[in-house]
Amino acid sequence: MTLYSSKFMRSFRSAILALPAVLAMYASASADIQRRELATEVPLSLGFASGKDLRCAVTAWDEFGLEGSCGSFRWQELKAGSAFGALKAITPAGDAAAVRDALTVLLALPDGTQIARLAVDWAKRQGLAAADIDLARAEAQRIVDRWSERARAETAEFLSRATPESGVFAQVPWTAPTDEVFKRRSDAVVEATRALLARAGGSATLHETEHVVVFVESDDEIYRREAAALEAVFAEWSGRLARSGAGVVPQARIPVVFVSERDRWRQLVVAAFGGDAEAHPESVTVYLPIAGSPAFEAPVVLVAPEGDRNRARYAAFVGLSRAILHYTDAPARPPAFLNEGLARVMADVSAPRAGMDAGLRAPALRAIRGGGSFVPLFAAGYADEPWRSDRALAQSLSYIFVRWLWDNDPDGLLRLAKGTGPWQGHDGKQPAAQGGAQPLEPFATRFSRVFRMTPQVASDRARAWFRTND
Repeated sequence: MTLYSSKFMRSFRSAILALPAVLAMYASASADIQRRELATEVPLSLGFASGKDLRCAVTAWDEFGLEGSCGSFRWQELKAGSAFGALKAITPAGDAAAVRDALTVLLALPDGTQIARLAVDWAKRQGLAAADIDLARAEAQRIVDRWSERARAETAEFLSRATPESGVFAQVPWTAPTDEVFKRRSDAVVEATRALLARAGGSATLHETEHVVVFVESDDEIYRREAAALEAVFAEWSGRLARSGAGVVPQARIPVVFVSERDRWRQLVVAAFGGDAEAHPESVTVYLPIAGSPAFEAPVVLVAPEGDRNRARYAAFVGLSRAILHYTDAPARPPAFLNEGLARVMADVSAPRAGMDAGLRAPALRAIRGGGSFVPLFAAGYADEPWRSDRALAQSLSYIFVRWLWDNDPDGLLRLAKGTGPWQGHDGKQPAAQGGAQPLEPFATRFSRVFRMTPQVASDRARAWFRTND
């Protein structure tokens, strides 16, 4: 071996031996912040951006938040100052990696700009090198992106399990199928419903009318009358909607499934969309994808067990009302409060003997007479606070406000909901307009045009009414 080659090999061996350390250092610098379990619980007072304060024994943390005796919380939920205090308390002194990770979190906080300088000064006092501080600054933006990605995924997961009504539905108006196509599609929807029942371990007898097919787990002839009642409701509301300027364009018969046992109800709701049966005590309408040209989403009404025949009929009418509205004009949904309130108003108008009106009103009347307002519902989607924190109250407020609109101007209410083209996207969000879609219209603009008053004025008038009237 020559002197040159000997020197080369020594340099090569040194580089090879150093490479794992270099790769490890790079991986450490570029990897996500790892979860850290605390050796002992650290009691802290946490201040939240919402204004609440909690005493909590913190046990672990990572780039998304912290965990402790009071649950799990995202960093963004905390005030920046409180997050800073918490991280200082739970980060071991002299642990450069932990200090850098804590600094990264603080630099990523949405309202953390005011404490960024303090956080960097703290990190320096903990001995963090300038290069690590630069790495923390670079990683902070990537954390913000990951926070946003996780929030979107969590919202999508929540909505998919909360209600099928939260889905994104097309803005394109329906086109009427021929009789042959309608029958073929109806057969496909019936088979899809049978498959859904089979996944839940059930089967059913069928009773068909022109636009409805009833599935029941028994051969009780009473359900022939239920099928006829559902057909009458379909005709009643199709006529009313048509007179308001919005034609109902069914693509297939609408299956209505009556369930007789609570266990079967739970199984069916889980099989249909992974939902919680307790969150749907009356009925739920699911939308099954049906292949074809074009493909479409077919509404299928699932009715919870109910011993009172009138209440069971009301529950079926709520689901059928959703299906009728789905097939009216375009599938696009109105704001959540209108989507929820209108289906219940339609059902109560068609099934007054069920006596549901007083119970539907009660929670909202207490809230309004206690100083509450309808306004927070106007811009709220199913993922927003009014619906996430107290769904029953949000439904009740939706019902009485929409009922007030119905009592004062029924044709105007139907025009608001479905009669004049698509809304500005689902839950007020602005989607990309699809081919053939009509112009998108914001809620406030449409409301003011139909009722000749702003939503705020309508809310004030409805509140004044409900403070002294039931």
